[in-house]
Amino acid sequence: MDAIARYWRGGRRRPAVADALERPAVNPDIRDAERGLNMEKRTLLPTSTASLTLAAIGLLTVIVVSVGRLTINGAVFGAVVMLLVASLILAAVAWVGGLMLAARLQRWDWLVGVLLLGPLGALLFCLVPAHGHPCA
Repeated sequence: MDAIARYWRGGRRRPAVADALERPAVNPDIRDAERGLNMEKRTLLPTSTASLTLAAIGLLTVIVVSVGRLTINGAVFGAVVMLLVASLILAAVAWVGGLMLAARLQRWDWLVGVLLLGPLGALLFCLVPAHGHPCA
């Protein structure tokens, strides 16, 4: 209780100089690395999500057309192919980004998971806060 009374004098805090003497200094490199980590996760999450969504839409369209024995014109076929190509490009970006993030954090279990699962592994790696930082 005595420490609290010393800390709060008349409802006002002590000057910032006294606070700076008590708390440890934060290494600017660590702070920059955490910002970079959050930025990388912010790019990895939508990239892997978009990749999986586009792949699901494209494959679902192919399955519906195949099962229903429907005929589609060239424009729809081209759109489906473009969806799948965009999904493939985004999947490659998410996969490499997830591998780089896992390697930089030296999380070798997640590295193997991202390596095997691709963009789904990158999405799980970003969503599960097992690497010590909450997802941004």
